[in-house]
Amino acid sequence: ATTEIYPLSLHDALPICMVLETDSPYLPPQVTRGQRNDPSAIPIIAREIGRLKHQPVEAVARQTTLNAKALYRIR
Repeated sequence: ATTEIYPLSLHDALPICMVLETDSPYLPPQVTRGQRNDPSAIPIIAREIGRLKHQPVEAVARQTTLNAKALYRIR
């Protein structure tokens, strides 16, 4: 995860402003370093955000899903 490089970015971000994505195929989470990044990494990313923001992963998943649906106008 890039949290080692930009720790304040995530800590300062409001959950209502976050979406999870894997558009960067060569920047996977630290635990999958050396593998290609793909959508299967989303749960890993959500868990790490939850850990850093002191939130359950379910809350991160719920909020980021709502945010993505709003962003892409999905009902």
